[in-house]
Amino acid sequence: MTPRRKYLISKADKLIRQLVFEKANNRCQWCGGHADDPHHIIGRSHLMHRWRLFNILALCRRCHSEWHWIGKAEAYERLKEFPEYQFYRDEASLKSIGTVGDGQIEDVIKELERDETR
Repeated sequence: MTPRRKYLISKADKLIRQLVFEKANNRCQWCGGHADDPHHIIGRSHLMHRWRLFNILALCRRCHSEWHWIGKAEAYERLKEFPEYQFYRDEASLKSIGTVGDGQIEDVIKELERDETR
């Protein structure tokens, strides 16, 4: 990975983190405590979903640890409690979700894509 690509990925990660916490008013979306950790429902390694706002939950550290401990099936069931995450029936349903409408992140993603073609 080139230093430029590494920088752009880091920049996009920071921007999406900020948006996720702003959207949740810095509150954990499961328990209501202070949000410390962004959690990617579909893992960060899947770049197609990495910067999609509806793929990321604002969680406190305790709830983030619990998410990983309880397993994916139960975690998806718990997501059904939240109206904004009703579309998470399975990973395939994520294909219909658009990217974040924030111009800064979209610009960084475009730079990443241009970088790949070089």
